[in-house]
Amino acid sequence: MAKLTIHHLGGKVEEITLGEVEVYIGKSPVFKGIKNAIVFDRDNTVSRQHARLFCLEDRFYIEDLGSKNYTFLNEEPVQRARLQNGDVIRIGQNSLTFHKKNADKTEDSSALTTVHENSDTTNHTIDFNYLVMQRLSDLLKNSAGLEPFLKGTLALATEALQASYGAVLVFEQTGQPFQVVSKGSGTEYLQSIVNHTMESGRGQIADREYGELKNDRGCILCVPLENKPFPRGVIYLEHDGGPRFHRKDLKLLSDIAGQIGVGLDKIQLKKRLDVASSEKRHLEGFLDTLQQNAETNRALLNANPDLMVYLQRDGQVANCKPPRNEFPFWPEGCGGQNIREILPSEVYRQLRELMNAALMGEETQMGAFSVENRAGIRHYEVRMAASGRTHVLAIFRDITDRVLAEEAQQKLIEELREALAKIKTLKGLLPICASCKKIRDDSGYWNQLEDYFKAHADVEFSHGICEACAKKLYGEYFRKE
Repeated sequence: MAKLTIHHLGGKVEEITLGEVEVYIGKSPVFKGIKNAIVFDRDNTVSRQHARLFCLEDRFYIEDLGSKNYTFLNEEPVQRARLQNGDVIRIGQNSLTFHKKNADKTEDSSALTTVHENSDTTNHTIDFNYLVMQRLSDLLKNSAGLEPFLKGTLALATEALQASYGAVLVFEQTGQPFQVVSKGSGTEYLQSIVNHTMESGRGQIADREYGELKNDRGCILCVPLENKPFPRGVIYLEHDGGPRFHRKDLKLLSDIAGQIGVGLDKIQLKKRLDVASSEKRHLEGFLDTLQQNAETNRALLNANPDLMVYLQRDGQVANCKPPRNEFPFWPEGCGGQNIREILPSEVYRQLRELMNAALMGEETQMGAFSVENRAGIRHYEVRMAASGRTHVLAIFRDITDRVLAEEAQQKLIEELREALAKIKTLKGLLPICASCKKIRDDSGYWNQLEDYFKAHADVEFSHGICEACAKKLYGEYFRKE
């Protein structure tokens, strides 16, 4: 059973029993939703949430929570330390004495001990291990990728455990390493140690005299990175003539290996998220393009006044866009019908030939046909293009106005040609009688002027008499004015 005797600023003394529940210590009764079980509200040097006491495997620890004026254990500032019977904790101007009956002084505390052989107290070793894991946590948060993370972790491990050489190997499921990072020169990792660690799935200590795998190189630590469901790799450290590794070093390296496993998961997850994010952006861009294309195509379809029909190979109507103008031969709601049932037999045979030619891979097929109804004869133009191997897109256009205009134009041209053929041009010198005004033709005959022009200029004459001739010929009928 563990107890805590508390001496408050001002002389108040109380005693509490410690259990497995965390005990928070601070100036405020509650801070950020967490209740402080021990409150020093009269001491301004105490932070609102100063420290905490917790139990781990029947061992009690004190941990400073980033206080302004530190937490002291036996007058030494600590970050995190294990408590022994009789230890005195000082928080501000208040003291707390730890009591634990039946404490086993020989109890092994290697779970959180440092790798340094010359450490004086357990409190220092706990703080050291805590700082190592804190640096590793910061490295995990700030790492930009797999290789920088492995290099940083290996540098931290070799520094903490005073190793002369180190390596991190990450394996694929096939057993082949895809990432190897090493630190130190003049040596390489022993493949036999790596293989044994991968096969056994547990950490190994090996040297010339100690461990399952004796060797002539020096002292070696090798720990698997993860063992669920199989090791993903190892972290390998080696002393070159330095101090020998111990079980506590194996525990610290195992903790580091566990963090490497977490880092691998995080980096792989980030890579998958980056890939998913990139694919999402591409998909969104593709969908935006499709949306824009769909809107563009819809606008083009709406702007097209023609009848557009999507036909299956057998002539059945799969879909259609009705024309803007009335198509007397095309019924509404004809989806599912066959064009054989819609068009006259002669027109159907013509369109069938165009469809077959389009499906055979030839270029766009064009044709024209006429349909007679109550309003008269209507003329249509059709274009057919293959859509894959089983469908044809047919576009029908009413060209009646164009055909009528062309017919009218052709008729006018013929009329003009006929008129032009009748026009005869008179040119050159005409021999004319100075007296009677008769004209001599090419045969030498003298013709009346009216007859000559009728024959050569296609003109008719109407006869009258001018006033001078009338007076001359019919003077008795004209009176002098």
